[in-house]
Amino acid sequence: MYNKNKLSLSASFNYRDGGEYHDYRDYNSFPNEFWITRQAFKREYKRLNSVLGLQYAATANWTFGFQYIANTNNAKANRITKSSVYQYENSNPFNEILSEVNASQKPKFNSLNLFNEIKLDSLGKKINVNLDYFNYVNFDTRPYEGTSVRKIPFNIQYFNGINNNQQSTNNFSGKVDIELPTTWANWSTGGKISVSKTENYITAFNSGLVTTLNPDLPQINNQYHYDENVQALYVSGNKKINDQFEAQIGLRMEAIQTKSHSGNRNQSIDNKYTKLFPSINLSYSANKNSTYRFSYSKRIARPNFAELNPNLTYVTPFLSVEGNQVLRPYFVDNFEFFYTYKKLETKLYHSLENDVFNQVGLPYLETSNIRLIYKNIFDIRRYGISQTFTFDKLNWWNSINTLNINYSTAKTTDLMATVANGFTSFFTTNNDFNLNKPQTLLFNFSFDYYMFGNYGIDKIKPFTSTSLALQYLLLGKDLKITLKATDVFKTDRFRFTSIVNGVHRSSDYYFDTRMFQLAINYKFGSKKVNVKKRQTGNEDERARTGN
Repeated sequence: MYNKNKLSLSASFNYRDGGEYHDYRDYNSFPNEFWITRQAFKREYKRLNSVLGLQYAATANWTFGFQYIANTNNAKANRITKSSVYQYENSNPFNEILSEVNASQKPKFNSLNLFNEIKLDSLGKKINVNLDYFNYVNFDTRPYEGTSVRKIPFNIQYFNGINNNQQSTNNFSGKVDIELPTTWANWSTGGKISVSKTENYITAFNSGLVTTLNPDLPQINNQYHYDENVQALYVSGNKKINDQFEAQIGLRMEAIQTKSHSGNRNQSIDNKYTKLFPSINLSYSANKNSTYRFSYSKRIARPNFAELNPNLTYVTPFLSVEGNQVLRPYFVDNFEFFYTYKKLETKLYHSLENDVFNQVGLPYLETSNIRLIYKNIFDIRRYGISQTFTFDKLNWWNSINTLNINYSTAKTTDLMATVANGFTSFFTTNNDFNLNKPQTLLFNFSFDYYMFGNYGIDKIKPFTSTSLALQYLLLGKDLKITLKATDVFKTDRFRFTSIVNGVHRSSDYYFDTRMFQLAINYKFGSKKVNVKKRQTGNEDERARTGN
């Protein structure tokens, strides 16, 4: 960081060279066959992230500048899949399918933000203007090959294929935020325009089960385009009525137009809608120990750009993965009531999630194929209560503990599946300890326990996660040495069951959340140097690319 007179500069560079391992186990009960599929997924990556920022105070009331972000990633992945197929009257598999996929991905992300901050008076009235552009490109290639061995009668078949996808996403956005504090209330208003264009150029070949492989891999070309335009306006106000009562209200309107086009199918799908998103927050302090608060909000959850890509990739001839060009965003209404008494907070809540999308495995009874696809598949209603207790009576120990219990019901849409209605409960505790008087030796212990749960069509089994951290502060606390461990006992496994198209599925997934990290951080230079961190105007769109 550099800060002198009217000019402020900031720069950061981060490089990460690492890897991860995922373990997937699926058990599918077809009417005449039982499938056990295990996938071992390994990925190695080299990531570089750089941020450069500048801001200049042209006058006492006008500051402008820019922020540039560049991310690059070079990832190579290997996925080995083994499926064993059983007849119910026999304990030995009659068919074994072995597949290997080697993937290479080279995503690049570049983003430029131009900002202006104009102060209108000394009371805090100001205008913020953000102009943003980003470009995201990714070349993804996935060749695969394998064998299918049937034991009775003995027969060996082969398969191979490749899938290449060149994706490019461009986004332009402009955002204006106006803050208007007055003696009566604090108001804010603004608007945003966002234009996104995504293009996918796909080449693919899938041999299916054959006796002789084709080494040439003759590929079929396809193109997929997705355009999204969003116009939004909002207004909100905050009013402190007296020492006990405070109110905040807001309203956002969004108009959205999307168009997706598949070249091979010569099919275009247009979607247009306008939605209102109200919010309200009311707070009442009965006395110094008791506070009541009610809030309501409506929000939208959009699919990321990869989930909208209908690109079809094969893991084996019987297992495929694809996105969905007609995937729609879903909407969530949240109602919450809080009561806080000293260090104890009670929350009652109710949520409605409409037209939720998720990845679902669609089994086909005739072929025993499973198609993993993103779909809008259910509505969820949830009612719950949570208790949070904070313990801080000892100067060397601070503890925050939460117990949450809720009941949910689901209704499927365009899917023949058994819904998972029932209770969900989890407990979390986070504890900070000062191990010496100067408070330079710190320790943290956190523990999460997911007892049982239901979500849509999935019944979720229990899991736990334990994390530890030790930090030592030196040289006037400018030097920080941190040793951190997450999921110490490797118990953070996602296990669930579901029934789709009459096929029972039981899954056990581990996403390599166990990690040990040693970090050394040293701050040098003047402690007075400080460059204001700013948010860009396209945070939501950036997140949908994974950046």
